[in-house]
Amino acid sequence: MAEGWQAALRAAQLAETDPYAHYAVGIMSFVMGRLNRAMEAAQRSIDLSPSFALGYMLLGMSRLFLGRAALATEPLQRGLRLSPHDPLAFLWLHFLAFAHFLAGESDKALQPALDAAAKRPDLPSTHCALACCLAELGRQREAEQAVAEMSRSSSAGQEELGEFVSRFVNPDQRERIRESLRKGGWQGHW
Repeated sequence: MAEGWQAALRAAQLAETDPYAHYAVGIMSFVMGRLNRAMEAAQRSIDLSPSFALGYMLLGMSRLFLGRAALATEPLQRGLRLSPHDPLAFLWLHFLAFAHFLAGESDKALQPALDAAAKRPDLPSTHCALACCLAELGRQREAEQAVAEMSRSSSAGQEELGEFVSRFVNPDQRERIRESLRKGGWQGHW
């Protein structure tokens, strides 16, 4: 990780006007839990290239995990519009679903959650987003199915999903996710 961080910083020094260099700093910052730094680097990449889709994804992710869900939806949607066939669209979609869900818009979260789970049925967090939305919408049977799928797709057990949810800085948001999963029949803990 330290080597990646140094390489990203060096890239940004050598190519100050390259949005990818700032994205590299941002994604390394995100991985290291430096979400404010990630957000700044994402904004810099967008400022350099207003159609840089990855910059919007990173900006939305950073805002989402910093507890600014309502501010995360617009950059995530814009990034998806700029790169509609991105091979990582499932990530963008499930981050968008979580952003809408945590902003109190479960109805708007449902379609991105469904799309993300369809694109990556092996990723527990896509089913987590879907289960949360369905539970909040009162669609109990479907929420239970999503929880079951979430459990099946978690090869590393609950720890994997717990690590994902722990990245949300705001404890109220983590609890909201847990509570919605419980509504869907989840009996795990983290």
